[in-house]
Amino acid sequence: MRARLWKPALAVLAGLAAAPLWAARIDVSVHDDAPYHVHPPGQPFSLRVDVAPPGAVTYHWRDGHGTALTPPSPLAPAIASPSGEVGYYGLVLTPVRPGDALPGARPGEAREYGFAILPPPAPVGPDPASRFGVVHADPADPYLPVWTKTLTWRTTGARWWAYELDKRLGHGKRELPIVSGGPWDSDDTRALTAAELESLAERVRPYFAASPPGAHWEAGIEENLDADYGAAHYWPNLEARLRTLRGAAREAGNPGIRLIYQIAGVQRRDTQRFARSGAARLVDVLSLHPYAWPDFPAPEEWLAPFIDDTRATLASHALDLPLWFTEVGVPHHGNPGGFFGYPATGARVRGKSPGAAAQYLVKLHVIALQRNVGKIFWYNYRDRAAGREQAENHFGLRDHAGFPRPTYVAHHNLHRRLQGLEARGELDLGGGARAYRFSATGRDVFVVWVYPVAPRALPLLQPGAEIVEVVDSFGTPVASAGDGTLQIGGDALFVVTRPAPQSAGAPAR
Repeated sequence: MRARLWKPALAVLAGLAAAPLWAARIDVSVHDDAPYHVHPPGQPFSLRVDVAPPGAVTYHWRDGHGTALTPPSPLAPAIASPSGEVGYYGLVLTPVRPGDALPGARPGEAREYGFAILPPPAPVGPDPASRFGVVHADPADPYLPVWTKTLTWRTTGARWWAYELDKRLGHGKRELPIVSGGPWDSDDTRALTAAELESLAERVRPYFAASPPGAHWEAGIEENLDADYGAAHYWPNLEARLRTLRGAAREAGNPGIRLIYQIAGVQRRDTQRFARSGAARLVDVLSLHPYAWPDFPAPEEWLAPFIDDTRATLASHALDLPLWFTEVGVPHHGNPGGFFGYPATGARVRGKSPGAAAQYLVKLHVIALQRNVGKIFWYNYRDRAAGREQAENHFGLRDHAGFPRPTYVAHHNLHRRLQGLEARGELDLGGGARAYRFSATGRDVFVVWVYPVAPRALPLLQPGAEIVEVVDSFGTPVASAGDGTLQIGGDALFVVTRPAPQSAGAPAR
């Protein structure tokens, strides 16, 4: 009897000896002077990490796919990246003792700080034809020379409107502003009065006067999700408000203002309602916000049919509106192992790992661009907050502390490779492999991957063409096999080719 009591007691004592006697909060300070935590290529970058208490963590590096690049090591006075090649570099800190907690993490949980090596940004002017945008982008960020969505008429008064737009133009960016809030908002259980419509015109007129000729404006924010969307007067009121905006643009001396209406989600019925309304004849662009809640399945499974179905619905009502995505994104799973979604309602959301979110971003852009979606604004530039459970907090290309995620580097590479190229269709390579072709004079870029994932060797895409460069989604060079083939899988590769030079005297074809 006594021996049986001793054995469990010894086990408890052994467990206490192995476990920490007390848990500590680990303080971390990352010292990196590079703006936006982006470093130039050519050689490894270095930084310093101060940790208190000393020796509380180990570190290792991993790439944007989540693959470890170095083994775990004790912190040193200076930490160097494992390479100087273009790409994403995640510095992973892990507590030595499982009871200790890093900032924003649970006890024993690792924390990743993102960095990037990118080519120096080329000086660019604002390009109205650019098809890339980011919601709430930092206008001064030189690595995202894209359209931005940062302003509404509630953000800045009409007196400073032209100044704010010019400031963005000075950084090579075009702004897509939004008309929202009062007096745009209306009670759609009744018809709007003439006085209410005049109040709307009076409010918007000076903004339209200060906007560039032909500027695009969005009218309202995802109104198909509001309770008034099904009210008896919603569509007549929307038509009246749009006509008022048209009149205000003429009165402001800027009749070329182009209006955009938004539809959030992927439900056909909302597009059908819009197409049947008189409002559909008063807008210049239909914007879709195709968030695939709550599980965010792979874009290969739903995106192309969704775009095609939207166009077919518009065509059935004799409409041929350009399609834009002025807001779309995917959440990073901010609370692995715990609840993630909307705590107030208990609705769960299946977020993505950092690498999976980057692949989702690339594939959604590539498929949509091939189907002539005019512009794509990724949501969001930066996480809204650090809260772990709330899905809305975790859509950022940068985390809440400002460190880049793999999605930031993937977006930069996507823009750099495809900006100014024309979509030329897709090639079925068999076995689930597809190649999406984008072209410019003397150059083709093929974006290739396999879905469902089944890795395979890829032969040269165009007979007689020369492969100039192959990079992954983060711009990191990828080597081809000795026989000239590439090993492809579920992660996208960018294959840059050009026609082979003709031999002397050979006739041109």
